[in-house]
Amino acid sequence: MTDPALLASRSLRPAGFHASAAGALVFFPYAGAAAASGRRLLDHLDGTLAGLAVQYPGKGDRKQEAEPHAIEDLAADIVEDLAQAGLLAGPPLTLYGHSMGAAVAFEAALQLEAVGHVPRLVCVSGRRAPSVSLGFTLPLSDAVILRNIEAGAGVPAEVLRSPKFRDALIAGVRNDYTMNVAYHRPPDATLRAPLRFLLSDADPYVDEAAALAWRAHAAGAFDLLHFQGGHFFIDQNLDAVARALR
Repeated sequence: MTDPALLASRSLRPAGFHASAAGALVFFPYAGAAAASGRRLLDHLDGTLAGLAVQYPGKGDRKQEAEPHAIEDLAADIVEDLAQAGLLAGPPLTLYGHSMGAAVAFEAALQLEAVGHVPRLVCVSGRRAPSVSLGFTLPLSDAVILRNIEAGAGVPAEVLRSPKFRDALIAGVRNDYTMNVAYHRPPDATLRAPLRFLLSDADPYVDEAAALAWRAHAAGAFDLLHFQGGHFFIDQNLDAVARALR
């Protein structure tokens, strides 16, 4: 695990990074989010894991890059970057993805296992299982995207009342939402790595039954941990979520 390789990486951004850590945790952000969205969580790691957040094309310092068209392609590029950074030659990685990031983390884990790197742990939250429909029909209308944003309660109501900001927000998440809805894997797409779901008690998108559907994708261990909060529960539970990842 070398700092120069990480600094040259297209998609990996050190956050809460400790070069002497025993392993690395890779955070996959939700739709519309940049790598910086994972900084607070990764700063809560106790040094046993080096924190890395993924910067998707079209986000943050990659704003000028073309956005990907499929979760599978996005994950493949990230896996390539992990290999180029020397991270596949070290201890097994820990992956955590929230919402759309759960799909990216799962797909990345499948691709990692296909090349012989079985993650230490794959942790997901805020999304239904890859074999379960998200319940939307493509193409997504502005109204559908807006209702989905409102349901997540992650954007202040006054921002959504401004046509200028509302339209910019919808445009900023449309591609991610489309990729997320289109992503599907059959139930026999399973991971050898332990699979863990973090379930918040007031998430409007995922209830306990939906969370347990992820068990179908675990060839090995599966467990479910409960938290308080809505869809964006992570920042309310930083210490507890960090413990769940160690």
